[in-house]
Amino acid sequence: MKYKARLWLTLVLLFVPLAGWAQEKLARLPVSEKDVQRLLRTDFYGVYFLGKKVGWAKNACARVERGPEAVYVNTEEFSFKLLVLGRKTEMRQLETFEFAAQPPYALRSARSRESDGQTAKEITLSRNGQVFEALIEAGGEKTRKRVGALDYTLADLACVPVWIRRGPKLGESVTIRNFSLDDLKIHPEVHKLTATKRTKTQGVTVTYHELEVTRPDECIKSVERYDESADQVLSEVVRNLEFRVEPEKLAKNTEFSADLFELGKVRLNKELGKSDHLTSLVVETLGKDDLRIKSGPRQSVTRNPSGTYTIKLGKAYGTPTRPTPRELEDAQSETPDYPISNPKIRALAQQAVGDAATPRAKVERLVAFVHNYITPSYSARPLTVLDLLKVRKGDCSNYAALFTALARAAGIPARELGGLVYMGDDEKAFGFHAWNEVVLDGQWVPIDATSGETDLKPTHISYGSITGEQSANFFESFGKLSLRLLEAK
Repeated sequence: MKYKARLWLTLVLLFVPLAGWAQEKLARLPVSEKDVQRLLRTDFYGVYFLGKKVGWAKNACARVERGPEAVYVNTEEFSFKLLVLGRKTEMRQLETFEFAAQPPYALRSARSRESDGQTAKEITLSRNGQVFEALIEAGGEKTRKRVGALDYTLADLACVPVWIRRGPKLGESVTIRNFSLDDLKIHPEVHKLTATKRTKTQGVTVTYHELEVTRPDECIKSVERYDESADQVLSEVVRNLEFRVEPEKLAKNTEFSADLFELGKVRLNKELGKSDHLTSLVVETLGKDDLRIKSGPRQSVTRNPSGTYTIKLGKAYGTPTRPTPRELEDAQSETPDYPISNPKIRALAQQAVGDAATPRAKVERLVAFVHNYITPSYSARPLTVLDLLKVRKGDCSNYAALFTALARAAGIPARELGGLVYMGDDEKAFGFHAWNEVVLDGQWVPIDATSGETDLKPTHISYGSITGEQSANFFESFGKLSLRLLEAK
């Protein structure tokens, strides 16, 4: 069961890469015909959030005859039932990967379809000689992208079970390849054996292996559990979100989540007053739960001897942060989510920046343009930027996505941030929010197109710029995090 970072973040937002991973040796263990045959099975999983089953997942692998040839087809399917501000949405995603039936079982093609019941996005990956090309269909548009050569095979899917059956010692690890259709890149995953335990289930003694899984470029850790046959039976993607192997009928017996908007509020013990005039804000967490929020531009986070955390927000706090070479490259890249070479996106970016002569002036015009281009709406949630160009309605995540696409098309490095923003004294709480960072004068600078801010108010608490990092912080804060006001200037 591969990790679906985009779906976890979508689950929440409906409302620095780790150093050294590039040096990890990616393993591809030799696989026998018996190992391949072990993959030919179908498993269903119930998806539990805070103990409530809100979705299901399916993982299946089969040998399929295609005329004179045969292929191995690996299928993954996901369904989540979400409730946000009283609106019910069922998110669905289906992925299929086809591999050659003969060693080295090389990837031949792949396809994904993601839908929220109103809009959809499809990505089709096909081989053209020695390289791959992707066709991205979204918002009524078709975009082709050259992906290049891909070293990804069926053996990569089999690597962890094969490794477990070899009997690794506690503390040993293996680093594998995981190809994502979300960004058309291969990502490393480090699987470390942390425990082998025996327990009794219905009077039968069973053995299971527990692995810590680190995805360095997602800045996230999860837990997986495998049985004696090295079949995966559980995955805790982040705290409070679990996949548990179940019979199909039981797995699909799901219900809608509790309202994520209400559940995700972070309460403040006092009113802030006129928050538009704030220049700095200092708050302290209540409780001693581990907090992964990091310091950064306009944000300083320190752990107190009591186990709580102090968060200082505003220009006077935080440290100037320069982008790493990889961050800079990523912040200018085209992906299926940011189709910056699309003629409509390029024309809109040019319209937005006009005759602005400097990067800072371009950013100011882009913020104002996106702020006025979209009408705020929680009922309309376009799945892609190209869908957004049609409806011109959406929430903060749509503002942030459109700004990222237009900024990159205009030559401004940009990325999305996720975190919290103060919702006002009527709520006396922080709620989930998305905004952006851009690179100006060699530093990351936060802006918020939703509220039209180029000078970010100290009412934003960043959960990070990396999808997995944001997801982990979001899920772990649900129903647990609250804040005490220490100072507001």
